[in-house]
Amino acid sequence: MEVIAGLIATLAIIGLGSATRQGRSLSFYGTVLIVIALVYVLFAAMVGAPRIIVIESAVAAGFIGLAVSVSRWGRGRMAGVLMAVGLAAHGAYDLVHSALVTNPVVPGWWPLFCGVVDILLGAWVIVLVRGG
Repeated sequence: MEVIAGLIATLAIIGLGSATRQGRSLSFYGTVLIVIALVYVLFAAMVGAPRIIVIESAVAAGFIGLAVSVSRWGRGRMAGVLMAVGLAAHGAYDLVHSALVTNPVVPGWWPLFCGVVDILLGAWVIVLVRGG
């Protein structure tokens, strides 16, 4: 069910980008990457463990830094590839998250759901970069 929900969410994000005429903008996908990176910080805040908050904030900072850098200074195909890699890397992080960070607040379905969204969006950005 998580995979189906992830596919639907991905299509909704792509549809939102199209409806707002931002769907070809790396800044749009950078904003998505920032938001998804902050969700684990939210889960950490919900559990209230300072150690988990620090870990999740540090990981989020890396994804946020990449998103902001590409959105602000990136141009051309390489920028698109970097954004796609950032999204897909967050998807990979989702899939191994529970092995790296123990947080009982993270719903059991979340890593697969979010991993599907991130990896599919990364693939979509590659399609856009290739002129699709």
